[in-house]
Amino acid sequence: MCGSDAIARGTTTMLSILYGLLAMAVIVAALGVINTVAIAVTERAPEIGVLRAVGLDQHGVKRLVRLESLAISLFGGVLGIVLGVFFGWAASRLLAAQTPGFELVPPWRAWPSSWHSRAW
Repeated sequence: MCGSDAIARGTTTMLSILYGLLAMAVIVAALGVINTVAIAVTERAPEIGVLRAVGLDQHGVKRLVRLESLAISLFGGVLGIVLGVFFGWAASRLLAAQTPGFELVPPWRAWPSSWHSRAW
């Protein structure tokens, strides 16, 4: 039992570190989007002025900025997911080539089996 407790503590520690890194990545991504949108608005001040001069109200300008930030966020999110899946797949292929008996089990295949083996 001592060995399994040590493994559980090690796993909990690694997950805590991973969650901390994930939180920092989300904060950095949010700051990146804020910075990009702020720079875009600053650089496009003359264009926004022209749009306001031809009749676009302040609500329309805010909507334009919101849609632009949504597009940037969606593009970054989709790109991040695609790159993450690709690098995960590549790493698993390398591990499979070097480790006999290695099998990549996606979470959606592992969860149902872990639900049945759990003692409620």
